[in-house]
Amino acid sequence: MTIRASAGAREVTAVYSKDESTLELIIRLPPAYPLQAAEAQCTRRMGVGEKRLNKWLLSVSAFLRNTNGVVAEALHLWREVCAPVLSAHSRVGVACFRVTVFAPPGS
Repeated sequence: MTIRASAGAREVTAVYSKDESTLELIIRLPPAYPLQAAEAQCTRRMGVGEKRLNKWLLSVSAFLRNTNGVVAEALHLWREVCAPVLSAHSRVGVACFRVTVFAPPGS
């Protein structure tokens, strides 16, 4: 997982990659932070469905609101949730590739 912070843009970007799957989470901090809630957004979500992604974003947003905005802990929570899903996704992709490669011609 790679984390970048930009003080000027008031945002933290986390990128989690596993094989060919990539997730990118951006947490934007408003000027009145922590009095005003931070905004979490996922810009790249390769390998994850919309419904699951919305649940993750909701949990990160709720965590930021309920823990006085501890961004590092929210990113740790996000990584713990998405790591098993991307690991399972990469194993399924390899299995499908092998079935396709060893299929008899003309089927």
